[in-house]
Amino acid sequence: MPTCEACIQAKQARAPFLRHAEHCARHNGAKYFLSFVDDHSRCVAIEFLKTKDQTASKVKSYVAYLERQYGMQPKAFRADNGGEYVNKDLVNWCESKGIKFEYTAPHSPEQNGVAEQMNRTLAELMRAMLIVWEVPTFLCPEAVAHATYLRNHTHTWALDRSTLLESWCGQRPNVSHLQEFRSPVWVLIEGQNVSKLEPKSEQHTFVGFADGPKAVRYYNRRTHQVCVSHNYCFPNLETSTHPVASHEPLVPCVSSKGGKRDHTTGK
Repeated sequence: MPTCEACIQAKQARAPFLRHAEHCARHNGAKYFLSFVDDHSRCVAIEFLKTKDQTASKVKSYVAYLERQYGMQPKAFRADNGGEYVNKDLVNWCESKGIKFEYTAPHSPEQNGVAEQMNRTLAELMRAMLIVWEVPTFLCPEAVAHATYLRNHTHTWALDRSTLLESWCGQRPNVSHLQEFRSPVWVLIEGQNVSKLEPKSEQHTFVGFADGPKAVRYYNRRTHQVCVSHNYCFPNLETSTHPVASHEPLVPCVSSKGGKRDHTTGK
């Protein structure tokens, strides 16, 4: 039986092992997203950019993330001939790291088909979310990030029906916590003096997950901000607490073995 919404507002408390209670987090007016697609697993990670000249720093940050979190050292990147990739700073840095940078021939996007197709998939998912739910366009980055999260948790025929995350880390991901974009979510009111007679929770708009199922990103219509909370509850769940996977695979960074090549492309 679905949880009573009045009970949520009256009883919601902090979730155990609180990590990050709540903080405001915007994508700072990003106009582009940069996708990193692993050639072996097809697992995808994205970074958001205000301008294309941020590409070099985002590539460096992603490589550092792979080295620190996975002990991986990419052998090569493949990208188009865009000016954001063909620049002295990025080329010299890749040479110093021993990373081969492969460029496609002019007007030949099919040479980087894996990344081009992934970008198209993410863009179509984002567009569908915006159309169906009629959300503000400034939430486009949130829709792209959620589309990426869902794509990594989805199986594909290219991997013999394995999920992208399973191919990436060898562990089947938990999908019981997945929710639709723009679903209502109850979030515990924190940092305010709430009387004993007032509701303990407020209903907001779900726009994605943060740190797997351990926290959610939600849109606060009152403050027009996207925030993060660990203390949340979906009214369509049968329990009053959110599901937390005890062995959720580490997901590639979103600002999303051995010897794999990454394709990159920016849109």
